[in-house]
Amino acid sequence: GAIGAECKECHPVEHYESDEVRAKLKTRQMMRLSVEIGELFFEKKARVTCFTCHRGKWSPEQDPPLADRMRAAKHPVPVLSEEEASKPAEDVFKRVESFKGESAASMLSAMSLWTAAVGVDCTYCHTEEGKWDAEDVVQKDVSRAMVAMTKRINDTWFAGEPVVTCWGCHRGMPIPERTAPEPVN
Repeated sequence: GAIGAECKECHPVEHYESDEVRAKLKTRQMMRLSVEIGELFFEKKARVTCFTCHRGKWSPEQDPPLADRMRAAKHPVPVLSEEEASKPAEDVFKRVESFKGESAASMLSAMSLWTAAVGVDCTYCHTEEGKWDAEDVVQKDVSRAMVAMTKRINDTWFAGEPVVTCWGCHRGMPIPERTAPEPVN
């Protein structure tokens, strides 16, 4: 199934109707979360399903495999001096929204992880001409919205812990899968 569990995980034979089973309560919570994500971030459309995050496993993967995290960017990433690296991102780069107050180095590090998580390179959100601050790329707005979404989900549902990540849904694809592939006979 979508979460890699059997019915008995939530409905033990001896207590089938019980609402005291932790797995059942957690599953209901996750179902409410997926509905809330659709309502708040996707115009009330069911864009996130159990499969989107779980991919047939009881616990979703949080981070990309090491090989994906270590892949080189296809576009030259700005090289920061030691002084620039420690400055707030908005003091080093133009039009910073999602990383205000964070160091320029942490912003570049996060963006590097995003490219692996979403399976794209820097030019997906930034122009190929290297105009990093250009605002005419729609994916940049989508990325900002996704950052806000994951922050809100983690703050609201997981006490600020980074449980929901880009990789958790995207798995190296710009558009996450929503349904399991058809079984091969």
